Amino acid sequence: MSFWSNADFAFQHGIEDSINEEIWSQSAKVHQEAGFRPAELGAGRYGAQQAMLDPKILGPSAEDVVLPWVPDVLGSEWNHEGAIHVVGLAYAGFIRGISQRRFPLDDYLGASKGHWHRFAELFLNHVIDGDSAYYEPLAPILEAFGGRSRFFLFDLSRASLVKRGVGTTARFDKPLSPSSKDADSQQCVASYCERAESERWTWDRLRRSRAPLIIVLGTAAEHGLLKLFSRKGQSVWDFASNALWKEGNGSASPRWTVNYAGSLKLGERLESPTWWCVGSDAERARWHVVPIYHPSRKQRDPLYERTVQFLRRAARDADTDCRPSCGP
Repeated sequence: MSFWSNADFAFQHGIEDSINEEIWSQSAKVHQEAGFRPAELGAGRYGAQQAMLDPKILGPSAEDVVLPWVPDVLGSEWNHEGAIHVVGLAYAGFIRGISQRRFPLDDYLGASKGHWHRFAELFLNHVIDGDSAYYEPLAPILEAFGGRSRFFLFDLSRASLVKRGVGTTARFDKPLSPSSKDADSQQCVASYCERAESERWTWDRLRRSRAPLIIVLGTAAEHGLLKLFSRKGQSVWDFASNALWKEGNGSASPRWTVNYAGSLKLGERLESPTWWCVGSDAERARWHVVPIYHPSRKQRDPLYERTVQFLRRAARDADTDCRPSCGP
């Protein structure tokens, strides 16, 4: 039985959450704006799968429909001081018929008319549980730290970012991975992650948790999160050197999606080891931000064995009174 079959979720206890309520009730309205409207997200284009439903493939129920984005995946004790945060870049597509995953469109449509708890239950059953590409590989980390209930997972973009398939030979949408050779892919990711709503949901979620340890999956999510902290007036510094992080030329939008936030690659961080400290000016670190390999790169660290040891060090040092070596 998988970790997720035994996990204890907030929705299973009827726990209310104002952030998820806003994501569920307000996110579809984004697609009324220029650049995000369904008519602008045609074949071969990048955008949110929730607004790119092709009735030729999915049937008449998909006609003129825009679905709400994905609420954050919350354990029942997600804001506990011992919980673990997991932050990715953007959800992949998961609607059956246009994705490799198997969430039925009719179930999504039905859930969209009700409470986010119903969607969360369906998302667990159709996407999370048994998913060998993303959720199951994270189990060793969650089992080692957050356990059955002390976790939350979300992406900087709560929308599923994809490239629309073209023609009958390319039926499935492709998950969007920003490329240095493709400016459109960079712009798409940045436009969703940098929206005021997206940043507010991320900032509020992190502030409402008492847990200091944040795991970010991959270098793009790392860079995007550090930029958000910087915009919120937080100091960011390297744990090992205490050197303050400053946004460089590679941090401009949308180039941050394909450029490193620091000088070290993820494998080098595991060997160092070091991570990012984040806190208010002249105060001790409030968060320790630890970039690790995305589950799609699990062959780089099978079962996250090195990563778990790395995270144990970060969790142990999260209580250390570390400060930047110089003022901002």
